[in-house]
Amino acid sequence: MIFIFTTRTTRYWHLMNALRRNLNSKVPLTPVSTLENENYGPAKVDRNTISLLERLSLVKYDTPEGVKILEDSITFANKILHINTTGVEPLYSVLEDKNLTLREDKITQGNCQKDILKNAVDPQDFKEDFFFKYNFMDEHISKLSKSNLQFYLMVPQQDAMQYFIKWQRYRKYWWSSISTTPGLFSINDIKYEEKSANVDIVAKLPCGDQAVENVAIIFKKNEKSSCLCCSMSLENALYILLLDGMNNNSGDQYLRLHRKTAPFKISFALDCNGPDSRDMLKELATLLHHKLESNRISAWLPDFTLSHEPQIKDNMHLGVIYTAILCEETLKNGIFRLMSSSTMLGEQVHVADFHKYAAILFEK
Repeated sequence: MIFIFTTRTTRYWHLMNALRRNLNSKVPLTPVSTLENENYGPAKVDRNTISLLERLSLVKYDTPEGVKILEDSITFANKILHINTTGVEPLYSVLEDKNLTLREDKITQGNCQKDILKNAVDPQDFKEDFFFKYNFMDEHISKLSKSNLQFYLMVPQQDAMQYFIKWQRYRKYWWSSISTTPGLFSINDIKYEEKSANVDIVAKLPCGDQAVENVAIIFKKNEKSSCLCCSMSLENALYILLLDGMNNNSGDQYLRLHRKTAPFKISFALDCNGPDSRDMLKELATLLHHKLESNRISAWLPDFTLSHEPQIKDNMHLGVIYTAILCEETLKNGIFRLMSSSTMLGEQVHVADFHKYAAILFEK
C-alpha cells in the first residue's frame, strides 16, 4: 500500500515538472514579495480641505469626531501595502488565437418608421404652455416692483469661506423644505470676483433654470471681518412656488402647495341630499371655520353651491391642503372625513376635537 502511494506521488511530481517546462504561464511561478510601504505618519487635514469636502459632498465634517474619522481613514489607506507587478502579464484570452470577423453589414429589420414616429409628440401640443411660462417670467414678473429681502451677517475674516459654504447649504435646505419637489433646488457654480464671491440657488423648472436667491461673501481688506449677504425677491419666490405647485400636480390639474406656503390650510365640502340636513351642515361648517380662524389656522369657507365632488376639486385648485367632508352621519355622531389633497386619503375626526387636531397638523 505504501509502495503504491509512493509510486503515484513520484509520477505526479514528474508530470507537474513536465507541465511547468512546457507551460508559458502569465502568472509568476514564485511569489513576489511586496514593496515596503513608507511611513507617512498620522494624517492631518487642514480647514481648506474640510471646506472643499463639505462643498462637494454637502456633508458636515467640521466636528472633532468627523475630522478624526477622516484622518483615521487616510492613515489606514497609507498602510495598505503596494504590490509589485513587475513581470506580471495579463491572462490569456480564449479568443487570442482566433480570427475575429465582423458581422455582415446588412439590414435584417426594417419598415418600422411609422411605428417609431407614433411615439413622437407634436411640438404644437406643448409649445403654447412652454412659451407661456417662459414669456410670463420675462414679460411680467421681471417688470414688477420687486420687494427685495436682504440679510447681512458679519463673520470673522479667517472663517469667511467656511460661513459662505455653510450658508449655501442652509438656504438650499430651506427652499427644499417649503417645496413639494425635494430635488427642485440646486446650487450653481461660485462666481469669484476681485473682492467678493457669490452663488445662486436655482430652481430647475421645465421652462429652464430660475434663480431664487443669491448668497454672496464680501471681503474687506485691512479688516478682521467679512460681510455675508443673502438676497431674494418676494415676487420671484411666489412665482417659483406657484409654478412648482402647477408642475407637480401629477396630471390632476390642481395646485399642489406645501403646507407651510398654502394660503388656505383647510376647506369644507358637503356630502348630503336633503335640503334640511344641508342647511344644518352649512351652519356646522361655519362654526368649525370660526374655531379654526380663532386658532389662527387659515381656512376657506365656500358658498356650497357646488356638489360634493366638484367642491373637492375646486378646493384642490385653490391649493387647499385638507378638505373636511361633512355628511348626514356627522349630524348624528359628530364624525367626519378629513381628506388630504396630496394623498387623497381620509381620516375620521370628531368635530369637538377638530380645531385641536388641526393645530397639531400645522404645528400651531
